[in-house]
Amino acid sequence: MRQVSWIVILSWLAATLVAQSELDEIKALIGKGEFQQARQRLEPLVLNSDGSKAEPHYLMGLVAVQLDDYPKAVSHLRIAARADPNNGVILKLLIKAQLLSGERLQAETLLQKA
Repeated sequence: MRQVSWIVILSWLAATLVAQSELDEIKALIGKGEFQQARQRLEPLVLNSDGSKAEPHYLMGLVAVQLDDYPKAVSHLRIAARADPNNGVILKLLIKAQLLSGERLQAETLLQKA
């Protein structure tokens, strides 16, 4: 039983490290302005996400804003904000995306709550 627990823990740790490495590579692409490549790398991460981790959805929202895909940005940033509701960076970008997508009332409501 003890050996099984260590195997589970080590498997989880390995998966976490791989995921963080992937996110670091995606951030590097974003930093170089390679938004289409970043989007392609993020797609499987957000598709397989249960919404509990903010970072992949935040990054997808950031990329979508850069690519002028504001509805997609709003969608992913809402997920990120639910996962990390006190993150001002996420909320600020969500408000910007809402304004750019024509969701002025939603942006104003969120701004009043922030």
